Amino acid sequence: MKESMATRRGLKSVAAVLAFAVALEACGAHVQLAPTPDRTAPLPTRVGAYNALRPTATQTTQHIAVNRYGQVLSASTSLDFIMFANGTQVAYPEDLVPLVDANSVTAVAANQSAEARTTGRWLQAGGGLGMLLGSLLLIPAIPAATGTTDRFTGVSDGDSTLLYTSIGLLTVGMVVYFVGQLGFLSTAGSERVRAFSTYDNSLRERLGLCGDGSQMGDCVNAGGPAGYAPGAYGAPPPIQ
Repeated sequence: MKESMATRRGLKSVAAVLAFAVALEACGAHVQLAPTPDRTAPLPTRVGAYNALRPTATQTTQHIAVNRYGQVLSASTSLDFIMFANGTQVAYPEDLVPLVDANSVTAVAANQSAEARTTGRWLQAGGGLGMLLGSLLLIPAIPAATGTTDRFTGVSDGDSTLLYTSIGLLTVGMVVYFVGQLGFLSTAGSERVRAFSTYDNSLRERLGLCGDGSQMGDCVNAGGPAGYAPGAYGAPPPIQ
């Protein structure tokens, strides 16, 4: 009876972890953004696109871990999303790819972040399930390893095979989980920040625009992709 109740509790834990993983995946929402005009489009069109899609704000969250004595063990800051001038919020860096050149810093970082995030979450899910399965197997494994005592037949030798299997699953699951967390998801987070922080420059490069505020205009040699020099921010003429 106790074993049955423990098994049911373990299965509920598995369901809770799977539900949490689904909720985590659904956290935030992707946005579908139309490609921006390239640098060969008319200047008013490009300036209008920049004025609508330029980043105006970001939201960050600071994570602090403390021990029971109030001492700070670790601290980190995550960049949750950026907001455009037209009110659009972007939480996933790969959603920025249609707005910038495919070889831009933002696009490369966004794609790397998405790939690392997907791999990391799969590793976390697999590692978590491995740990839970190993924990469930410990329920019958411990009695099987210690053996049984019978007044008629005496003490029977235990079998530790299942115990070693459960411990192995726990160990491997833990390693896989932390590889996903500390390896891939950490990379996904840093590339996410890089994509968001370079978006404004990459958007300007895509549109071939230089200047600031009302002085936005064509960059030097911005007549087409072949003649555009990324990062060449000259003194463009004011918009008429």
